[in-house]
Amino acid sequence: MKPAYIPRLLDVELKDAMSVKAAVLMRSLARNVGTECRDKTLLEDTGMGQETLEKYLLALRRLHVLEDLSAWNPNLRSKTAVRTSPVRHFSDPSIVAAVLGLSPEGLYSDMRLFGFLFESLAVHELRVYGDSLGARLYHYRDKRGLEADAVMVFRDGTFGLFEVKLGDDSDIEEAAAHLLRIGADLRERPSFSAVITKGPWGYRREDGVYVVPLASLCP
Repeated sequence: MKPAYIPRLLDVELKDAMSVKAAVLMRSLARNVGTECRDKTLLEDTGMGQETLEKYLLALRRLHVLEDLSAWNPNLRSKTAVRTSPVRHFSDPSIVAAVLGLSPEGLYSDMRLFGFLFESLAVHELRVYGDSLGARLYHYRDKRGLEADAVMVFRDGTFGLFEVKLGDDSDIEEAAAHLLRIGADLRERPSFSAVITKGPWGYRREDGVYVVPLASLCP
């Protein structure tokens, strides 16, 4: 007969193994925050099987750790194909820094990751803002590379397009042009289009696109 402590020991070892897998998955998700990270990438990073990965992702969603941004699929006049993969986001962007063990200096040393984290923070604030209005948030990207980091869809069917840019005026100019091109392709025109930035000033451009400081969305 096995000693009574053996099952308890095996249970502890199993939980330890599960926590290691969860930690590896969290790091992989954190490195790919704000992207259309496919399951294939997560499987390669973690060594999990597809079924195991799906169970872990479901558990993280139920715990409100993950909150992916689903793709928006409007009716288009053109035959442009729309990508349907969700964008990976955490419910709180600070989880990314905690999982990767990053200090403010560490974030500044990786501006690409910092840009994705800035986008994730904007999505978080837009979700809070949209919830108060009864609106749903999505993302849009077609196979031509045109994208809207966020699409806020209201109950009456109206919607607004958002791009998030951490860069300078040239990035804002490019983002505004993208939003206008997307709007021209849609059967229904957006009620508004806006570029969210780090800048201190909000204003309306001559082409009608709004430039909105992220700080104005934060409580």
